[in-house]
Parts: sequence; C-alpha cells; structure tokens
Amino acid sequence: MKLQIGYIMDFENYLKQELYNIAVQELELDNKIEVVDYRSFKMPEDKTTFLFVIRYLTGGYVGSVKTQPVQIFVYSELNDIENAFLILDIFSKTHNNMQFILDDEFIKMNFDSPVSMRNFIQSENGYRASVYAFGTYIINENVSDIKNIEIDGLDINYINASLAYAAVLNTTKLSGVQLSTSMKQEAGLTLTITLMKENNAFCNNIENIMYGAYSGNRTFSVKLIKNDDTSKTLDFKIDSITYPTSKLAAPVITVVMRH
Repeated sequence: MKLQIGYIMDFENYLKQELYNIAVQELELDNKIEVVDYRSFKMPEDKTTFLFVIRYLTGGYVGSVKTQPVQIFVYSELNDIENAFLILDIFSKTHNNMQFILDDEFIKMNFDSPVSMRNFIQSENGYRASVYAFGTYIINENVSDIKNIEIDGLDINYINASLAYAAVLNTTKLSGVQLSTSMKQEAGLTLTITLMKENNAFCNNIENIMYGAYSGNRTFSVKLIKNDDTSKTLDFKIDSITYPTSKLAAPVITVVMRH
C-alpha cells in the first residue's frame, strides 16, 4: 500500500490496520475498531467499539519536503478508558521516530504520548472517554535510496549503513597549460554497516575472521537493493570490525568492507 499524507492518502486504512494489530495480536482484544475523518463521525452503537477520529491540521511544503500534522482521538468503549488509552499509547510509542521509504517517498513519523481529554462523555446508558495524541508526518518525495542489503544471500537487519567512494587524482599541472585537468589514478568503494550482533551466518563469519579462524581475504557478495527494486551486487572484503560490548546496552557491531 502506498502511504501518502492528507487527502491523497489512505491513512485511515493504514491506521486501522496498525491499531487492529495492536488490539488483536498484542492485547488479544475482540473489540471492533472504527477509523473515520473528524468531519463525518458519530458515536458507534456498539458499546465495545473503539472509535478513532483523525483530524489533519495545516501543513506546509519546503522544497519537496511536506510536513503534515495530524491529531488522533480515540473514544473508548462504554464505561472503560483503560484499553483505549493503552492502544493509543502503544501506537504512539512504536511509531514515534519511525522512518521508512514507500515507493519514492521517504516518510518519518513523530508522535507525542496520549493524554486523556474528557472522561465522562454521555453515550446511551453510560459514559465514554476521549484520549488524544498529536503526531507529525514528514514526507520527502522522489527519493532514491538503499532499502535493503543482502550479504551472501542473507537479509541484513542493519541500524545504519553508508557507502563512500574515494579516488586518488593526479592534478599535476602540465607545462604551458593554463588550466590542468585532473585524471583519476585509482579509486575505491567502502561500505560501513552498523548492526545488532545476532546469531546469524554473517555475524558468525566476521567473528571467525576477527579471531583468526577464517581468512581475512574471504570475499562477501553484497547486494544493494534500492527503493525502486533495482539492485547492484558487488564483492567486498572485510577492512575492519569494531565490537564494543556493555552490560548496559544491546550488542552492536560495526563492519567496514572494501570493494
């Protein structure tokens, strides 16, 4: 599904699916979830239905970057605020600072923690509560970026990755020439990956290289996959491995590879 923002997007369906996953898969609730635009909503007749109401605020463009503020209200099931608050709280925490690429759009989401607005909204023979969270979407259109990296066929769940191209140029000015022309003598491509230290083939291989069990000349086949699904496969060798460890943090390893 192509996620866009404002009136050109299907945010209601996206939000409904995410909230459904939280309610049913994580919290194991069997309540019905409705997601509607704030201009056309009414309280559900079903006493156990969670009603999520979306309101888009005024956003703006800076170049190709769009900022879209959004408010999400949830009206609880009858006479119970706990589950409604919990669903929105989990959503805001798991989606805050989330960033990803869909098609050619880079999207970053930020959400504040939810707050209770009104606790006694009369509805039929009881009361509903209203919980509110504020969020902002930042969308950069027409981006081209690497979305996945595979090494020896293994999909790498990396935290950060960077490619660096460096060339050695000959800029010697020739006699009688007013403006010299640089000529490339040699060049190299470096891939730096920071990832969680997991028990998988790639991490085990680089650990064996670190301890001398495997040759440092071992070649890794690296497939760089872009967001338009085009890819480039290159051979790399390990240049350096940095493996800090701490009892207070998850294990992270940084690998520098050269083509």
